[in-house]
Amino acid sequence: MAQEPMFAKGIQVIVETSDNQMTIRPKVITKHFTLPFNESELVNGLTVLNSHASELAESNVKEFSV
Repeated sequence: MAQEPMFAKGIQVIVETSDNQMTIRPKVITKHFTLPFNESELVNGLTVLNSHASELAESNVKEFSV
């Protein structure tokens, strides 16, 4: 059944066709943003002594129970 789309003027759409059918749907635009630091900047200067890896908490079985 054909339906009238409720698109705003200037919206980007995706048009798909197959056999006897055509589908027009709005294009989902994801917003990309730049993080303030990259991985190399975050780990720059990280050593075994200042990473506090020995102080990581251990998981409890109850934490994973659903």
